[in-house]
Amino acid sequence: MRIIKFPTYIFALALGLFACSGENPAQDSDTGSSSRETPLSRALLEPEEGILNCAGQSDADFADYANLLGADYQPAVTMHYFGLKGWWTDAKNWALSVQNQLNQHPSTYLSVQVGLSLTKDGDPDLHYEAEVASGALDAEIDSFLDALESLARPVYLRIGYEFNGTAWNGYEPDSYRKAFQHIADKARARQLEVAMVWNAAASGVSNYMDFYPGDAYVDWWGVNFFQPSQIGNTLSQDLLTKAKEHAKPIMIGESSPAGLGTMVGQERWNTWFAPYFQLIKDNPQIKMFCYINTDWTAYPDFPQWKSWGDARLQNDTLVTRLYKEEMASGRYLHGASESISRARLYADDGTTPPAIVSLHIDETSSNLLRWDSVSGIASYIVEKNGETIASTRYPFYQDASLGAGESAQYTVRAISYSGKMGTPSASVTLTMPIQVEKIINGNFSGDASVWYVLQFNGATGSYTTIPDAQGGQVAQIQPTKTTGTNWHLQFAQSISLVKGKQYDISFRARSATPTSAEVMLQQQADPYTVYGNLALDLDTDWKDYTFTAEASAAETARMTFMLGATESASIEIDDVSVLEHK
Repeated sequence: MRIIKFPTYIFALALGLFACSGENPAQDSDTGSSSRETPLSRALLEPEEGILNCAGQSDADFADYANLLGADYQPAVTMHYFGLKGWWTDAKNWALSVQNQLNQHPSTYLSVQVGLSLTKDGDPDLHYEAEVASGALDAEIDSFLDALESLARPVYLRIGYEFNGTAWNGYEPDSYRKAFQHIADKARARQLEVAMVWNAAASGVSNYMDFYPGDAYVDWWGVNFFQPSQIGNTLSQDLLTKAKEHAKPIMIGESSPAGLGTMVGQERWNTWFAPYFQLIKDNPQIKMFCYINTDWTAYPDFPQWKSWGDARLQNDTLVTRLYKEEMASGRYLHGASESISRARLYADDGTTPPAIVSLHIDETSSNLLRWDSVSGIASYIVEKNGETIASTRYPFYQDASLGAGESAQYTVRAISYSGKMGTPSASVTLTMPIQVEKIINGNFSGDASVWYVLQFNGATGSYTTIPDAQGGQVAQIQPTKTTGTNWHLQFAQSISLVKGKQYDISFRARSATPTSAEVMLQQQADPYTVYGNLALDLDTDWKDYTFTAEASAAETARMTFMLGATESASIEIDDVSVLEHK
């Protein structure tokens, strides 16, 4: 199954994890020296009993699924996708988009299941697992592993998922095995909380064992089901048998009743759901299922999926009722607190983390908290006014949700891998100034990575910084292919907005040749609400631009320059400011 994770992008509370004074957060923590304990009879991140409830594929699909099941049967795992080429050019921003989704479900500590692609979706001639195996993409892998570490929670990583779907992935056995091994080695060298999943397609080629990286590299096996004929077919039954022989837990990495859009009620249940859940019952080595709760007809860029129909549970009351009854059977592990969720996955190490000391406000930033690091723990829990707001592996946290003129009280505590909570630190009170600059590196003299280029529908472009006449730096964006539609090429930074706050936006810009463009402060996810915008007439001289906006909700937004209709070889931008008022 080929899935593109549509970009909802970024990024609320987690923004500070990557943007604290330009530092590399991985160098600030010694939590990598953990003493995690997993029983010898269990794989990494395998629950002792029960089947983890996982759902996807978009943030909206996941939210619909969670709302439908209610508080008692929340999913415990959420699905995401990443590609080392093409899909996301910036793993840092991808991680913040994942964190943004996690923040929308504060009552549940969600683990993350990630499908990592090593090919161009749907074009098997463009697979690149050999480059991964050779080390040619090590910089991209390292950035991706930084992103996983920043999530500070268990991750199930499906490396080159549907590896045996050679018709759409193009993977070759030898290079695939080596690529899997290479990524696993790099992740394990960093002692990340990441389980390696070897995930086949039930509709793929039958010589799947030719792709096997070996027991030493694989934590979980996986299989994906879509059409009813795939559930329990010869390939999947053989894989389930071999997984048991290799003592590996099984994950159903992707599943959805494709092609049954016109079947409703009892017919759909009997045709797909009943055999699906029977397969799970009959195979106790299945420890996670992942349901894709989406309308396959709603992807205009992927017309091949239109015949798959609408797989959303909420469309049929009978399917909804029977699904909820299945979830209530006691076989499944649903969303819970971090302590409960971790206790399912790790043996009790017998120790409680010490209290955090030296919690203080960093002098360089009005909303940056720091504390002394503790070794051997899973993460730090940040609490704001008595409520948990974040987990982090780093001994600092930047609360981008605290608005201008607002004040809050914070404590931090540590949690062990097995879910034991330390006592809270002494509290500190953080008070924001009456004006807050939301843009990081608006003069382009600092960390360039907080800005990024978005490319859609064939538009392409690049971004760099160049010296200006005053000895500083400016951003230079070079559109290499435009489509006539502004949003197809964007130069942007993600910021968090506070409901009811006013924002004054200013910048200066020029272009190599006269052209038009647009700039806006816009919500990052559907329905992409525009809070403020301005049409630009650019020429070769620098011009100053200003406009205002007001946030109607607490949102993650993009300050974005829409350049997909420009006719200039290059555009320069400098002195970008988004000033939040009390």
